[in-house]
Amino acid sequence: MDYFKAIGEKLSARCSYGELGANFPDLAAEVMAEFPVPAGMGIDYMADWALGRERLPEQVNFHSGFGEPALVVYEEPRFYAEVLHWFHPKFRS
Repeated sequence: MDYFKAIGEKLSARCSYGELGANFPDLAAEVMAEFPVPAGMGIDYMADWALGRERLPEQVNFHSGFGEPALVVYEEPRFYAEVLHWFHPKFRS
């Protein structure tokens, strides 16, 4: 099962086929709460996920500078979902 696709498709179905309303954040939170985060979710998981795709979703925010980088994991015409992460620099004393 593709974790992100399952969430995206369920959220899309909950939103029906119209425009997204003001309740979209609440619907998204409800749907995400229904799917436990996979064990080991982290940078290695995301690298394996991305490299295991035949086709990545369109990377709409690749040059936004928010996230290192932001990775779109689900997209459809009305919304997209992305995973954000940052690499923390290691400080030397």
